[in-house]
Amino acid sequence: MPWIPWTPRDDYLAPLNTGVRGQEDTVDHGGMVEQVLDTPSCEVIASNLGANVVSVSDWLAHEAHPRRGPKLEWTLAGDFASYDVAKDYVAPASVTLSRKTWCTVCHGPGRHYMQTRYLDCKCRSECQKRLKIMHCLHDGRSVVYKHGQYGDCIPPHPGAMTRCIRNHADRLFAEGITPSRAQHRLKNVVPANEMPPLKQFQNRACYFRLSTLSEHSKPAEMAKLLMASRFDPRMGNSEFFSFGFSVSDGAPDIGYGGATGVFKVGVTTKTLLRTMERDPSTFVFHWDATYKINSMAYPLLICGITDPGGTFHPVGFFLIGMESTDEYEWAMNALMSAYEEVVRSRLQLDYVMADAALAPIAATKKIPELNVKKLLMCFYHCVACVYKRLGAVQPRVIALVLRHLYRMHYSRSKAE
Repeated sequence: MPWIPWTPRDDYLAPLNTGVRGQEDTVDHGGMVEQVLDTPSCEVIASNLGANVVSVSDWLAHEAHPRRGPKLEWTLAGDFASYDVAKDYVAPASVTLSRKTWCTVCHGPGRHYMQTRYLDCKCRSECQKRLKIMHCLHDGRSVVYKHGQYGDCIPPHPGAMTRCIRNHADRLFAEGITPSRAQHRLKNVVPANEMPPLKQFQNRACYFRLSTLSEHSKPAEMAKLLMASRFDPRMGNSEFFSFGFSVSDGAPDIGYGGATGVFKVGVTTKTLLRTMERDPSTFVFHWDATYKINSMAYPLLICGITDPGGTFHPVGFFLIGMESTDEYEWAMNALMSAYEEVVRSRLQLDYVMADAALAPIAATKKIPELNVKKLLMCFYHCVACVYKRLGAVQPRVIALVLRHLYRMHYSRSKAE
């Protein structure tokens, strides 16, 4: 097949085409004809182009292609162990640009990334200072540079909550510490002149519980959390899951009050359920509702066992809308179903202990599959009920009754 020279179609390349193209010759290779292009020299091309020659540097310097701004001269401001400390050092400032590149801060093992953030000082409107924080993503080291500072910046508000104080407070909020107690615990870490007011701790606690702990009363968000944590046999032993509800049309049937029923849901793990995988005569099953550890005022039903050593082991938690026989019966049936799904055997209980309320006792009697042999009352509730009915009795008689009650509690046999 003969070689055909390429001819450009655009008109603006026509001068270049005429200048480059030289004389053509043909060479015969055994019946195959090849066209050979005799390329002229650079002087010939330049003479043919004439005024059409355009310098590339001149074209790039055109107004349509502006040059970059002047290179900033950065001055080292400090070297810090973490990004939080570095951010508190440059406060008040806001991030305007962030990018990830190869790390040049440290000489750590291998190649790793660093995060470079450019900030503008917000101490006052006329401040021209710019900041740059280079944060190593491997060991957390941060280096701060500054540019354009021609005077002292206005210091931040003395009661502002810095990132370090915020991180300390978040760890306390995750443990269930109230804002006032969190402020009191940080007095040994934060100086008195830098301690934020209680209002800022309260605002931070509300934000942390809403964004991180998902403590809110939105039914739609609660439904999403329950569907995301629904029981799956492939879950890990220490991964919590929700149970005790059915799914209809992609939404959990948990009850929202009124005609939809009472709200009720259970939470546990495989490891907690397997603590009951033992001889039922060697432990006592406990279940009781409490209000003190729940900020939404819903009854929290806690189920667990005590071993012969007197150690309590929780096995499941239920959030119920009200305390009645139906809710207790539902909780026990849900716990039995989850136990059978994980352990692959039926739950058997010999001893069940509850408080002085009638609901847990009645619910236990409605489930004969448990084979419960003894229903026990919590010793604290027993003493409280006896003491409440001895209000008009002489103190000497009250002391005698309580003495015999304690002797019965610590007896080692039925005869004793």
